[in-house]
Amino acid sequence: MDANTIVRKRKSERLTEAELQILKGYRAGFQTEVDCAISIGIDRTVLGRVILAGSGSPETIEKVRKVLQQDAGGSY
Repeated sequence: MDANTIVRKRKSERLTEAELQILKGYRAGFQTEVDCAISIGIDRTVLGRVILAGSGSPETIEKVRKVLQQDAGGSY
């Protein structure tokens, strides 16, 4: 029975509401969206999509969470 089990690879991962609000506050601390995206290590359009939709690829969300934890001192 386990041989037929398909493990689905997640294509998208959601931020929690708290994480999304922290990300929006983090973004507000930069003059441009480009500067914010560079600090996270993602593209400007990807950052805009994450802020708009509240989700993104697992790799992107991992980068965002890492930066938010560093910025918030790991307290979020």
